[in-house]
Amino acid sequence: INDLHDKLRPLKNGNPSWKIIKNNINILLKNTNQKQPSQFELTYTELHRKLEYKIIDILRELRSEFGNISVHLTPVCSNDVEFSLKNMNPFINSVHDIFNENRDGENFSYSCLLYTSPSPRDSCASRMPSSACKKKKKKTKKTKKKKKKK
Repeated sequence: INDLHDKLRPLKNGNPSWKIIKNNINILLKNTNQKQPSQFELTYTELHRKLEYKIIDILRELRSEFGNISVHLTPVCSNDVEFSLKNMNPFINSVHDIFNENRDGENFSYSCLLYTSPSPRDSCASRMPSSACKKKKKKTKKTKKKKKKK
């Protein structure tokens, strides 16, 4: 994952960032008796899918590198066509892969974040279902006056 990470997350000067991130994670693990970080949060992009990175392989690689740390993996859904995940099959298939892995003695967990209400950072063009994205009517002076009369 380090090569893809460096491609997606270069430093401002264009240099790779994975070695710095890895070093910082190892410092945290060493100095907190393996208690921090308690979770990784990753995004899964269209580039991951095109290069056929399987979610289970990402989880395995992180585990082999850093131990048993929880991973929150999120699909990228945005207006940016280059990165926005166009096909959710990697996530659909990952459930099967993770449960099969658990049968082989590994202990991977699978969490599912459900959106039951819109967040201020969400918009129709991003992660929210269209039903949650009804546009609010702007209040005009006329509508404000009508409400006052009632």
